[in-house]
Amino acid sequence: MRAAVATWAIALVASFPAFGSDFTYKVPDGFLELPTATHAGDPKATNVPPQLLKDAKNGRYVLVAVDPDLTTTNSVGATFNVVEMKSTGHMTKELARKVADATAQGFSSSGLHATVVDVSIVKMNNVDTSVTTMDIQDNAGVRRMRQYVLPGRNGSAVLSYSAPRGDFERFYPAFLRSLNATTGVSEPPTEPRRFNWTEFFLAGLLGGLLGVGWWATKKFALDKDKDGEAGKEVAPAAALAPAKKEVAKRATKYTWICEECGNPVPIRLEQCRCGGKKTRLTPYRKTMRRLLQLAALAALALPLSAPALLIRADREDAEYVEMATKYTSAVSIDVPGGGEGVLIDKRWVLTSARVGVALKSMKAPPAIRFGTRDVKIQAVYVHPAWRPDSNSADLALIYLARNAGIDATEVYRKDDEAGFTVVIAAHGDTAKIGERSARQDHKARAGINTIDRLSPRVFAMELKGPETASDLQAAFTASETGCPAYYQAESKELFVVGIASSSRDANSNGTVDIGDSQIFVRVSAYARWIDETIQQAYKDEVNDLFDGKNHS
Repeated sequence: MRAAVATWAIALVASFPAFGSDFTYKVPDGFLELPTATHAGDPKATNVPPQLLKDAKNGRYVLVAVDPDLTTTNSVGATFNVVEMKSTGHMTKELARKVADATAQGFSSSGLHATVVDVSIVKMNNVDTSVTTMDIQDNAGVRRMRQYVLPGRNGSAVLSYSAPRGDFERFYPAFLRSLNATTGVSEPPTEPRRFNWTEFFLAGLLGGLLGVGWWATKKFALDKDKDGEAGKEVAPAAALAPAKKEVAKRATKYTWICEECGNPVPIRLEQCRCGGKKTRLTPYRKTMRRLLQLAALAALALPLSAPALLIRADREDAEYVEMATKYTSAVSIDVPGGGEGVLIDKRWVLTSARVGVALKSMKAPPAIRFGTRDVKIQAVYVHPAWRPDSNSADLALIYLARNAGIDATEVYRKDDEAGFTVVIAAHGDTAKIGERSARQDHKARAGINTIDRLSPRVFAMELKGPETASDLQAAFTASETGCPAYYQAESKELFVVGIASSSRDANSNGTVDIGDSQIFVRVSAYARWIDETIQQAYKDEVNDLFDGKNHS
């Protein structure tokens, strides 16, 4: 049975060449496109690992590109690749999470530790698409991969972007521009249509494997069992036996290389003098086959789970939903990966710089819903001091095309936030703190926490255990960056004191859990920039009106 499943899985992998889909793609800015079975690529793309060049041409990938600055012949820097699928369907959070867990299991089967950071469903062209963020650790460090599954009418596409984790935010704007330039995303046919689960899983795994360049940093040796099926992984031969003398290791049309002793053997012979037998699989292909076998088998029994977290395990969800009705200025922003913001003036929304960058990279930024009213975005202003690897200045202002039509919440301007009890409100994923299961119903929820640490530009709130936590303690998820923290003064007046920036995983367990800290930008520290940006935008708008009249 195991051999049958493995054979079936490998046969399916071989069926991934482009099938004449309706998708078109854009290589990230500054990247070099490698030659594939369907694209000539950039002739300058030569300083890359030979195995990467080989894989790019194997017919499984529609597009492969690398950042030339970090890529060498021995390692990969930032990468981008596309795998297309013949199946399509309506994307759900449950399916996306199942594939994410299966992919992580596949990496684990190869000896690479993978952690699913976030899984979410976002809209592209008003179509549900999935976004999975994963950290993969090997002996070269930690890489971050973000993978998008885009349904189309006649098939689907899996877009994989990856980079060393410390460099990922630097490349993220280019990744977003690439993603948003993709065309062909559309609703599947009206008749019942479902993704082929195994094709979906293997497409994600193939995109991830190439993206992290696992073969460039990991070496494996495989043995075989009695039935000839790939057996368990064993330690590299160098660790088990004395070093062998260096010999030529490149096979030719006349010789094959014995895996036992490393010596060339005439092609007509089926066995080396040392006893080693000829194999038609290279060590790399054997490892890939072994990985796909283990991952495909493990995926059949994976539970459906997700890491997004929000509320206390011992409180009712309805209490958080009820609390959110008091904080209507908090809004959801439809960007890849999810985002939030807060109305601080009749035409201005304050959010995080990450959300602002995402909006600026989109050809047609989505409208923002205020109650039952959709309002278009006129302009986006990202704080000029923000850097992707920093929480400081992680702010952006969204200028609406017209009044939002609901009450705004003013920004806080004093510098005495230490110890404040605040309320955070958002619309993204929800689950219990510390659990690995989630749902996405887009309901507004609000919860309470306390500012524990204060610095000149940010503050932190720690997630506490039941005995010391706020009655309705809450935590924002990765899909809720930009959500507001509210403070109610003694005068009962409500203020925005913080904007959600990032979380610190104190337990290194890949979930939002007790002991973790959540970082917010102090709005009071940037009140001057907020005021000046709003004033200048209004001045520019008035000047444009007068210029228009003068030239009419």
